[in-house]
Amino acid sequence: MAEKTAKGAEEFVRYFWAVQNYAYATLDVEILNKVSDHSCSFCKATARNISSLRDTGTDVSGSRVHVLSISIPPAEIETGIIVGAVINQESAKLTRADGTTSTSAPLSKAQSFVSLNWERGRWLVADVAIEEG
Repeated sequence: MAEKTAKGAEEFVRYFWAVQNYAYATLDVEILNKVSDHSCSFCKATARNISSLRDTGTDVSGSRVHVLSISIPPAEIETGIIVGAVINQESAKLTRADGTTSTSAPLSKAQSFVSLNWERGRWLVADVAIEEG
C-alpha cells in the first residue's frame, strides 16, 4: 500500500473501504484517522458519526462497503490522484441503547471518487465523493 503507483493507489482505496467497514463494525476510528488527511471532510464526518454511535451505545450491523470495480486515470503520479470506484453498500441496522432500531437504505452501484495525497512515503485520503447510481 506504500507504493506511489497506480496499482498502489488502487490497493490503498480497497484498503480504505475495508478500514471504513472495520470502523463501523467496531466503532473504533483510530485506523480511519491514521489513513485520513486532516483536511478530509468525508473522513471527519465519518469519524464523528462513528464516535457518536459509540458514545450513545448504538450498535451497527450491516453497512459494509463492497468494491465492485476501480478505475485509475493513466497519469504520472506526482503528489496525488483521484481513484474512481463502483461500490455497493449494505443497508445498516442501528440498534440504540433504548432498543429502538432504524435501517438505512443500501447503495447499489454508486460511484465513489477517492482523492489521495502522497505524503511522507504513504497514501492519505484527502476526500471522498459518492454519487448514487
